[in-house]
Amino acid sequence: MATIPVEPACPIRLISFRLAAKGSTEPRHLFLDGEGQICSDPHWLPREQALLLARNQQLIWGSAAEVILL
Repeated sequence: MATIPVEPACPIRLISFRLAAKGSTEPRHLFLDGEGQICSDPHWLPREQALLLARNQQLIWGSAAEVILL
């Protein structure tokens, strides 16, 4: 019987949002909730929803922010 390699996948993710503020030495880490709103507390989201929200927010903010999926 052949074994199929399984890629490690986490079904739940966090979206970290870091604003690139000018003149600020320390970046401020924020998070996105399930509605795509910026908040200070982390929210656990299903992987597909997190990927979609992260991509949309990066398109909106462009170089003004760094959106990271954790």
